[in-house]
Parts: sequence; structure tokens; C-alpha cells
Amino acid sequence: MNLNKETKYMRLLMGLMLCGIVLLLIWSGTKKEGFHVDELYSYGLSNSEYLPFMHMGESGYDVKDWMLEFGPGESVADLFRNLVRDFRILKECDFRFRESILYQKYLTAQANSADTYTTTWVDGQEYRDYLAVSESNRFNYASVYYNQRGDVHPPFFYLLLHTICSLFPGLFSKWLGIALNSMIGVICLVVLYRFGKENLDEACGLLLVISYGFSCAFVSSVLFIRMYMLLTLLSLCHLRNHMNLIRREGAMTKREGLFLGLITFLGYYTHYYFVIYAIGTALVYGVWAVWHRKWKPLLQYVCTMAASALVGICLWPFSIRHVFLGYRGQASLQALSMGQIFFEKVKIMWNQFVPMIFGKGEWLFLLLLLIMLISYWVLAGGRKISYGKAALLVVPGGLYFILVSQMIPFFSDRYIMNLFPAWFILFLWTAAGLERELRKRKEIRIRLPILPCAVCLLFVLFHNGIVHTPGYLFPGGTDSYPMKENTDCIYVLPDYDWNESTDETNLLAQCDRVGVVYESNLAALKDDKVYTQEDNILLIVRNGLDTEKVLASVNETLFENALREVSRDAGASCTRIWLKTTAP
Repeated sequence: MNLNKETKYMRLLMGLMLCGIVLLLIWSGTKKEGFHVDELYSYGLSNSEYLPFMHMGESGYDVKDWMLEFGPGESVADLFRNLVRDFRILKECDFRFRESILYQKYLTAQANSADTYTTTWVDGQEYRDYLAVSESNRFNYASVYYNQRGDVHPPFFYLLLHTICSLFPGLFSKWLGIALNSMIGVICLVVLYRFGKENLDEACGLLLVISYGFSCAFVSSVLFIRMYMLLTLLSLCHLRNHMNLIRREGAMTKREGLFLGLITFLGYYTHYYFVIYAIGTALVYGVWAVWHRKWKPLLQYVCTMAASALVGICLWPFSIRHVFLGYRGQASLQALSMGQIFFEKVKIMWNQFVPMIFGKGEWLFLLLLLIMLISYWVLAGGRKISYGKAALLVVPGGLYFILVSQMIPFFSDRYIMNLFPAWFILFLWTAAGLERELRKRKEIRIRLPILPCAVCLLFVLFHNGIVHTPGYLFPGGTDSYPMKENTDCIYVLPDYDWNESTDETNLLAQCDRVGVVYESNLAALKDDKVYTQEDNILLIVRNGLDTEKVLASVNETLFENALREVSRDAGASCTRIWLKTTAP
């Protein structure tokens, strides 16, 4: 394939920009010192062996044991041997699964793997095993699938994170998650470049990459080790697929149909909110197809989307329980079933959204967008404007933004990260269209797109990830604590609360022993261990408890008043107190 000089130059610049963006991500990653609790759950749900959430103490026969006895075992030979035995067991009870020993033992294993009231000392290694892949659990996708069954999200992101972590068994590091998100982010930028090239020109594609890639919005999406960077990529691919359908007047080859179905399935397999975005794009395409009487392409489209939904439910049937019976799904559906749109929530989410893109120049950018839109429409006279494409940029994102702002459990920009690229596209697209109309009226010798370059420069100057601080760095977090050797940790919970020690997993994983206990049951941790003088004790007290009272009780009940306080600090959900023993 022969490439002209301009194309080679653009691709070289694209490569240089990607290198610069990757360096920015690495530099920003070095400043990330802590984790949001959900980031720790990303590692735990991906890497723990049939243990979605940490439980309190010994559990006996659990799901891991059941999988070894009746499931895939530890090898391919075990898998086939267990399948033969499972078939014989089912045959003996006339294939009544609920009456079989398979089902009875599974109920026992599942109950024992749940969060229980049992409290005892456990080795800190258990917390390391929760975060990092053990040698016996490498590439164990059945475990990831099982763990997500007990969570509220689909498993695709966790399968990818488990794959990365399986290459480095025994290692827990922020860099594994950042590396995965960086790879996804680079792919997203390449798709954005292709999007600009297909719908505008190659130069505008490069400007889109620069505007989004160097923004705090992009850097924050990568640094937050959750599925939202992946959701952004799939939402962008979904938008691009529909733009291509409208550009080609609805024509869809088998390959394009498979890709559309695959992206739709993977989006659903990543986050349930993707379905809202997919419904928005489907509505726009459906109206466009009916308006232009594209009946055959519309039928192909409906069949493709229906097949994607069917495959998704077959491969991940737990979505039905998550959405309709899970606590998070029921709360979201209840919010929507009220039939009211609370614009106060939309306003709060908007205030979360705009700083990530515009920084402190939101009104300048919005005024600029309004002026460009009006000027473009007036100069074009309404002609040669693809209203179908314009609707694809605005309607799905707007519908998603309004509905998600009503459904989310708490207000956070994470839930609308997948909309960031569409905003950059909207600005650059409007600027490119306006310049095209201006060039028709006056000869401009400069081939470079002047207005898109100016908009790109504004984005980079106002809120880039170089000068400005991106989100999700958590300075002073647990990554910044130098844990001393021979440290035991006592984690005290309010009575009958669920085990939230996972919040501090990165810290607990560095301890020799960890005791998670309810306030009223401190004596459960009393054992025969003899502490020498100046041994290290870390006491973590959940918010809502009387910290001084708990400290006094621990000192009296477990250490016979032989503790002295060294320092303390406040975490987001707890108080950490560093102690030393004062007597042998």
C-alpha cells in the first residue's frame, strides 16, 4: 500500500503523540499513592480463588474445595475426571440436580464462603492472596466468573485484569491495573483517530487524540482501576459503528454486523449502564432508518442487536438477578420507576462532569460551542448537515447522562467517563464544519484546519493532565505507608456490620497477622501469643465507633494495658492507630 507524504507525516505525528501520552500516564501513575475501595475490589474479585469478599476467619469446606472436588480441579485431567463422576452422581438420582450431593455440597460451600460472624486471627498472606494471583490460581477464569456472580457487575473487565495479574503471580501493584487501563486507553485513542479520519479528515483525527489524550479526563479514567476506561472504549466503538452505518446509508456487511454485535455484547459484559447508551443509539438509528425508508438495513440491525442480547444473557444469565433482584439493581429500577426526573441530580452530575473536561473555563467553552453551532447552521443554511450523525453525538449521551444521574448510588464522575470522547468530538466536529463553510466563501491558503487547531489548543491549555492534577491519585493513601516488620493488625467493626476490612486490604496484606472482630467480641482474638517489648500493633477502628473507648478496650482485653500509642491518622472510613507493646 502506497502512502502519500501527508499520510506518513500524520501517522508519524500520531505515533509521537501516543508516546507522549503514555509517558504522561506513567508520570501520573507514580503520583498515585492510594486506592479507592472499589479499586481493591477490582483486584480481589479478579484474583481471589472463589472468594468474592473477605470473610472473617476460618470457613471450613468452601467453594474452592467444591471446585476441586466437582469442578475443573487443578488440571485438564481433573476436569474430565470430575465431569465423568458428576454425570454418574446425577444419573444415580435420575438427574434431579437439587437432590444430588453436588447441589447439597454446593449449598454448604457457598454458605461457608460468605461473610460470617466467626472471628479469629488470620495470616496476612490471606489478604495478599485476595489481591494477588496465587500460583494455583493463574488464568483461572472459572474463579473470576464465580466471584462476579456474587458482585453487582458483569465480568469482562475482571477477566482482563486477572489475565494481566496471572502473568505476575504473587504480585499486587497499582501498575498492573494502570498498565491494563493504559493499553485500553491507547486503543481508545486509535479508535478516536480513525473516527476523526472517517468523518472529518486525518488532521482532525490527530487533533481529537491530542485534545482527549492529554486531558485530565483521560488521565483520570486510566488511573481509576475500574471498568470505566473499558466502558469508554466500547461506547466509542459503538458510536463509530453507528456513524459508519449512517455514512454508508445503512449498508452493513456480515463482518460489520458481527463487529456491531460483538461490541454490543462486550459493552453489556462490561457494565449494565452500557445498555442505556445502546438504547439511545438504537433509537437514533431506528428513527433515521424509518425516515429514509431503509427497511432492509433496519431489519438486519434489529436482528443483530437481538442476537447480541440473546448471546449476552445466555453467557451471563446472572445479569437478570443483578438487575432485577440485586440491591444495586433494585435501587436503580426504583429510582426510574418513580417516573420523575430530578433535575437537581442532573445538575450535581453536571458539576461533576464539566471540571474534568473544561477545568475552570466551562462557560468559555460552552459559549464558544454555542457560537460555533449557530454560525455553522446559519452559514450552511441547514443544508449538508447530517442530522442523523448530529443526533448520534447528542441524543444517546444526553439520554445516558439524564437516566444514569437518577440511578447511581452516589455522585461520581466515574459513571459518565464514557461520555468524555463524545464531547471532544462535538467541539472539533463543529469547528471543522464551520471552517469548511468559511473556506467556501473565502480562499484560505493555509491547509491546516485553523479552527479545530484553536479549539484543541484551548482544551490543552485549560485542563491538561500535565499542569493540572487528575483524579484518583489518593495522596497519602495506604501505598505511602512503610509497614514495619512483625506487625499485627486488629480491625474493629461495629456490631453486626458487614466485613469492610477490604477497604484496607493493601495495608493488611503487609501484616503478619490480621484479626477482624466486632467491638463486643474483642476477646475472640485473645490467644497464647507472647509479645515482646516494642512489638508493633496496628489498630484500625471503623468510623461510627468511639475510638478512645475501643482503644482502651483493646489495651485492657488483649494486652493487659501494655500498649502505648505512637501515632494515628484518619482514613476515609476509619482511624488507624499505630501502637507498640511496653512490656514483655
